[in-house]
Amino acid sequence: TLCLWWGAEGWKTGLFNAMAVLLVACPCALGLATPLALWVAVARLASRGLTVANADSVEALASVDRVVFDKTGPLTEPKARIIDLVMDPPDGMPESHLAGLMAAVEGSSSHPIAAAFRNLARDAHRLNDSQGESRWVVESLDVIPGAGVRAQVRGSEGNGPFEVAMGDADRLGVGGSSRWHSLCHRLGLQGEGRKVAVVLSGRPVAAALVDEQLRSSWPAAL
Repeated sequence: TLCLWWGAEGWKTGLFNAMAVLLVACPCALGLATPLALWVAVARLASRGLTVANADSVEALASVDRVVFDKTGPLTEPKARIIDLVMDPPDGMPESHLAGLMAAVEGSSSHPIAAAFRNLARDAHRLNDSQGESRWVVESLDVIPGAGVRAQVRGSEGNGPFEVAMGDADRLGVGGSSRWHSLCHRLGLQGEGRKVAVVLSGRPVAAALVDEQLRSSWPAAL
């Protein structure tokens, strides 16, 4: 445009028309190319299970040389698992009944950690009776923010009710007790994982070490 109009009408007209072309054409191209690139990037990330909350983060990826994963999901399975479990039930209560109590309480909770306990009594062949009904009935369940859960549980055979609390020992008020320290010592594992206290009528009766399970794809992700 510059050359054509320069030759026909002079350099002033050629420059004016050339600038008009730049003003009209280039912003349209940039206005289309930039969102298109972002849309494609967001779509490809979504297909890999990643959600983009801010478009600026897509542009920032060009300078990223290390990614650090935090919390659950990218590298771990949605369900946690019990690494180790130590039980010290009160006199007259078998460990299988205590396992049933724990499974009943956590079976009523939607917390990710609770999933590790739901099959505990079933694995011990104690959760279901001969009619296939639960041995334990949760009458009430209260969530203690940042600490765990507290429930009233009654046995289908008339035993109970029991007040069962599960969660963080310190926040449940038993972290400083000698019984809790004894249970933790018997765990024998001081590695990764979260310690879950089981408190029956104010008394620590079990300690569990719960951890997340890595996905099979985690080496490729790293």
